[in-house]
Amino acid sequence: MINASLQKTGVVTNPIKDGTGTASMLTTGAYTQGIDNQYKIQIESLSSLGIGTAKFRWSRNNTVIASSVITSTAPVAIENGITVQWSTIAVGGTDAFGSTLDQWTFEGKNLFGLNQMIDRRRNTRWRSSTQGIELHTDANAMADPAGNEADSTGSWVGAGVAPGAFDSTDSTASVGTYSFRYQGTSAGPSTISLGINGLSTRFLTGYKLTYDIHTYIIVGTPGLRSRINGVTLKEFTSTSIGFEPQEFNIVFQGSSVTLSFQQPSTLSVGAFIDNLSLRTLPGIFIDFSTAKEVSAVILQDHNLTSNAEITLKGRGDTNWELTTSTSEPLEEKIDWQDNKILHYISNTSNTQRHWRLDILDADNPSSFIEIGDLFLGPVDEMVRNAAVGFTQVETVIGSRNIDVYGVEDNRFRNRQKTWRYTLPASTDIQTLEGIFDTIYSSTDGKYDPVWINPTSASTDFHMVFFDSIPLVHNFRDQNTITLNFREVLKSN
Repeated sequence: MINASLQKTGVVTNPIKDGTGTASMLTTGAYTQGIDNQYKIQIESLSSLGIGTAKFRWSRNNTVIASSVITSTAPVAIENGITVQWSTIAVGGTDAFGSTLDQWTFEGKNLFGLNQMIDRRRNTRWRSSTQGIELHTDANAMADPAGNEADSTGSWVGAGVAPGAFDSTDSTASVGTYSFRYQGTSAGPSTISLGINGLSTRFLTGYKLTYDIHTYIIVGTPGLRSRINGVTLKEFTSTSIGFEPQEFNIVFQGSSVTLSFQQPSTLSVGAFIDNLSLRTLPGIFIDFSTAKEVSAVILQDHNLTSNAEITLKGRGDTNWELTTSTSEPLEEKIDWQDNKILHYISNTSNTQRHWRLDILDADNPSSFIEIGDLFLGPVDEMVRNAAVGFTQVETVIGSRNIDVYGVEDNRFRNRQKTWRYTLPASTDIQTLEGIFDTIYSSTDGKYDPVWINPTSASTDFHMVFFDSIPLVHNFRDQNTITLNFREVLKSN
């Protein structure tokens, strides 16, 4: 299972009706699922066939998901951002539906969804909706909107918004020139909570939270707590000389984000907070269902810039670390390469169930991040350090017309590389046949490509079809095996 934070939403197709009733159905919403699905809406009420009393059931890919749902002229939520509603031309709507045979079919399609990133077709893409929404970009984004440094021991009134809210949008908002000051009292515990509008999404979303803090009163422990959605990010137990930067990477689902600073006891705390920023991180969250070994990561046909920060993380559960000062069981930075990236994992703790790929590319000139193909998996180095060479041929693909005088009219289309490896005295035919069994299946017509890295250079790797394994039996268990690979192309 793969969930993508900030995934570009898809579309819902117009419904096709099959029935005799006068009612028409409208589909609306932004499709949020990563794969395409087919839906069917069928009327199932017998006692009343009018909108508002008639009931329907709906199915996904011929599997009934819900039944006895009331029809309505207002949008009725189905799933994955899809809503349906009805209208009728009949007086009073009493004959809106002809019978229980009235039904509508439609599809939810994501043109840039997750299935595009793992279909091993280089002409398709996964695309994020944005390259990361900055929920606040003001240089004084935690300033007191009243322009003073008064103590705050209760709800803080944001810049023109409701009490306890933080004026945080995806555009710069001026909220004053001073740092915000929070100071508790000796009367008892106190909390200031700042509500922030996050993303409305069913996917897990990564957030990067940063702010500067200067603690000037800390009386005993527990000290000043920084919290988000009820989870403590950090507890400050001593005063600081000046402002100290803080950075946290948080993952959660949903649009409600509440940042709070808390004095948990009667012991007083006080601090200045400034430069608050909450940025969404386009990323990929992968659940293999069971722990699996990952030795290499490939991002192919991407649009990331050279300033992109790419981090791979892995662990056995989903209790991701909240602070950047603490690493996951597996956490490695991935170096940027133009167009395609190959990263070999050096951490020996590379057998994990849950994986994350965090991407921050603030300087990307596009309004989104795009990845053509993603691979996390094992590596077979059966010819590593072997004294064998290989043959590489690059062929021009084009069209050629020859007239009666032999004059050619050529048009270039593409170039394709092929590789041939000859392995003498090999006993590893079972491994190769096992690879064939994995990537090809006559039952479902599967014909998956693989990647090869002909040299030690990390930039010299290619998505290829593993076309054939010619074998010459020499003697006993010794064979001469030839590996033939053909490059997978994309349209120019």
